[in-house]
Amino acid sequence: MLHRSGPWLFALAMVFALRMASIGWGNTLNEAHSFRQSQTATTAFYMVGKPFTLAYETPVLGKPWAIPMEFPLYQLIVARIVDLFYSPLDQTGRFVALMFFLLTNIPLYRLVRAAEVSANHAWLPLILFTMSPFYIFWSRTFMIESTALFFSVAYMAAAIEASRSERWWWTGIATALGMIAAVVKVTTFLIYLAVVGVVLGAREYSRWNRDRDRAALRAGITRLALMTSIPFVAAVAWVRFTDTVKAENPLAAAYLSSQSAPFYSWNYGTLSQKTSGFVWYVILGWAPQLVGVSWLAWLVLGAALAVTLVHRRRWRETMACLAAYLLGPFVFTNLYFVHNYYANANGVFLILAVAFSIVGLLEDRRWRGIGVLLVGLAAVSAGWGYWEFVGRVLANHNGEIRDAGAFIRSDTPEDSVIVCVGSDWSPLVSYYAQRRALNLPMDPEGGQAHDAAIAAAIRLLEGENVSAIVLCEPVTYPVEVVKQRLREAGFDVPVLILQGLQRY
Repeated sequence: MLHRSGPWLFALAMVFALRMASIGWGNTLNEAHSFRQSQTATTAFYMVGKPFTLAYETPVLGKPWAIPMEFPLYQLIVARIVDLFYSPLDQTGRFVALMFFLLTNIPLYRLVRAAEVSANHAWLPLILFTMSPFYIFWSRTFMIESTALFFSVAYMAAAIEASRSERWWWTGIATALGMIAAVVKVTTFLIYLAVVGVVLGAREYSRWNRDRDRAALRAGITRLALMTSIPFVAAVAWVRFTDTVKAENPLAAAYLSSQSAPFYSWNYGTLSQKTSGFVWYVILGWAPQLVGVSWLAWLVLGAALAVTLVHRRRWRETMACLAAYLLGPFVFTNLYFVHNYYANANGVFLILAVAFSIVGLLEDRRWRGIGVLLVGLAAVSAGWGYWEFVGRVLANHNGEIRDAGAFIRSDTPEDSVIVCVGSDWSPLVSYYAQRRALNLPMDPEGGQAHDAAIAAAIRLLEGENVSAIVLCEPVTYPVEVVKQRLREAGFDVPVLILQGLQRY
């Protein structure tokens, strides 16, 4: 089926992805997970026109303004493009994210070919990935996910090539790509680190059983050790560096440091979550978005798995990809439960599982008709699914956040600081206001430690030009407490009230 049409179908898939991604291109960032989008955009905003520093600013939790989390490669690229072309920041962020998504097809193709899929059939996984409603949508947001995915997939492809070719320069490339992936987003990278360790470890074991070649075994183990340990050490070093910087900020130290109390339960989840049917129902309930429209996507997923178990061709690749898909939420259960965009990291494995099962059918003349049918269903599901997935989100331009930002700018000096109450520590308001901010996080548990951290953060504003308290109603944190603490720190400022602001 894909003998000659594969490249053309892939080109059509690219056109489809670009067309769908362009819908809502001029919208504000007040859409799905605006919290994370505006945080990333805030970092990029304060990089524009400034030299790069490892302790980069994300002025959303007060002073010190640096609260580094991921290594800001994506944000830095966005900022430098804005510097060069004077392009609008929101749309530049969308563009860079979309380009990394589309570029992921390059290492993905090498991975599929490494599984001994023919050049003709290797286009199918790329087509399904490029048309994925989930990936198209999240790759047009102002987020680091597609950048982390690109370097993680590239790392895995290079590591497998290093093992196959036994060339040391490939080992160097894989190690470098792994280091970048590890610091750009460690929770994404760790999935691929585990897959590389298992796949290449199994390959070396198989070689040893076959050849009993000690020299080859030593070389293989050395390669694997370099490609896994050095990126892992880079990740640990970066986390320790960020912890050191965040320790200077009371709120960042309390909530964002790897040494903070909520860190492990927030990232890894609890044992009760890992064994909860409801939690897994929610996490797996987002799986159809990777393939298309809900009911048809489940049909494609179910049929692909069923025919693989019956037909047995490519079943090892299919099962391995399913296991890799489940690895992410099994380890980082709470992150995947709370944030559906985390499936950017592992969703490609579910798409590969479907693709491998269909490729197995296309490789067998007796089953080729069923394979062609599943290809058609997958294409229809993807095309239809994008409208179902994003229709409501992109129909709302959410332009009121621009008006809110303009309102704050008109009432506050340009170099001033605002204190935002009511949106947790989401920097959406302060980003569009273009003001450094102390966004007071809401602690559902309350408690003296939380209050002490807020009090310390307010005291650190001494010497700054604090110009306003911005209330994003409804507000749960007691505003009078904020006013009192600001007065104690020497600030008597007006209150600006934002009502009816949509939140996502």
